[in-house]
Amino acid sequence: MKKILGLLSVALVLVSCGGNEVKKEKIVPEKKVETMAVPVVKKEIQKQILVFAVQIGATKKRSHVYSSIENVQVSQENGMFKYRLGSFKSYQEATSFRKTIAHKFPGAFVQAVKNKHAITIQEALK
Repeated sequence: MKKILGLLSVALVLVSCGGNEVKKEKIVPEKKVETMAVPVVKKEIQKQILVFAVQIGATKKRSHVYSSIENVQVSQENGMFKYRLGSFKSYQEATSFRKTIAHKFPGAFVQAVKNKHAITIQEALK
């Protein structure tokens, strides 16, 4: 008798949960973009011809991930979108900043920018 009642209850559950149930949509949470403190470009630094910045990435197509980073500078050079943070008077300041963000952007490097165009560090340090 217990077996029959058990089978009837299972059958009842299966029948009641038939195909009439509305399927729930799976909601994927948006990725949260982390903000970090980045030195803001000061007006007196903007007037200089040569500055040092930390390049965190370069892509062929514009990246919403990099573009959404606070205070990121985006430039288009040689068919690539380049993403840089900071604007420093010296190579040492830029190197120090790069070390603070290396855990988030392991491939980051210091880039010299003269008149809004990238130049080699060797040219900049002459």
